[in-house]
Amino acid sequence: MDPVVKTAGSMSIKRHRRLSFFFDNDKVLGFLMIAPAALYILALVGYPLVLAFVLGPLIEQSLRQSLLLSQGSFLIFLTRPISAVTLAIGCLALVSKALPFFKQWRRKYDKMEPEE
Repeated sequence: MDPVVKTAGSMSIKRHRRLSFFFDNDKVLGFLMIAPAALYILALVGYPLVLAFVLGPLIEQSLRQSLLLSQGSFLIFLTRPISAVTLAIGCLALVSKALPFFKQWRRKYDKMEPEE
């Protein structure tokens, strides 16, 4: 039903122009053919990687702007409450993911007997 609605919508927007009518329908049909393959690739690669490619340049530009405003000091990220809380949450997330690994590593080496 969705492809039918999209095709009808693209036909009704520019129906007075003959070339744009066909071009718009070709775009809709092209996207409908590409969408399943794109979703399959996203499922294989993972959504965080795609999100990083999309938001990476924006984050980099914002980081540069913030460092220019603070004259190169990273303390601006700790003195502002929102950024400090965000950094703290990020650090807690990293520690919570790494803690089980270190516990397992410690148990493994605690069980080993010292060599004599």
